[in-house]
Amino acid sequence: MDVELAKSKDSTAVSVPVKLFISGVNLKNRDTTRKPDLQCVVSERAHDNPNTWIEVGRTEFQKDNLSPNFQTAIEINFYYERPQPLKFEFIDDDGSDVNDYYDVFAVNTMYLASIMASRDKTLTKTLFLADK
Repeated sequence: MDVELAKSKDSTAVSVPVKLFISGVNLKNRDTTRKPDLQCVVSERAHDNPNTWIEVGRTEFQKDNLSPNFQTAIEINFYYERPQPLKFEFIDDDGSDVNDYYDVFAVNTMYLASIMASRDKTLTKTLFLADK
């Protein structure tokens, strides 16, 4: 396997591009009338402001699916020796055409280094139900 190291704007930071493939398994249906139409939004905590999250990417929506296996990969640079907290939000399209409104279905945060250090680069985490 060839890994190409890339220099960032900060000449001391070395990074490698990675692709995150996201899926959910047996998610709890919170809606009594239908199954959710889910998408995963991935955000990274801002380096200069710990209260700010910056969107890195999002998957496609999967209709009526409690075990989505998203095909859209999220591309991000993994920086060595720098913490990179990521937030994974599963959002549900509520079917409203007003302002593209979505409900946050479930969420979890983790460090990109945890994913990179995991066996086979696969990490399983529990999603937490979002407060309404």
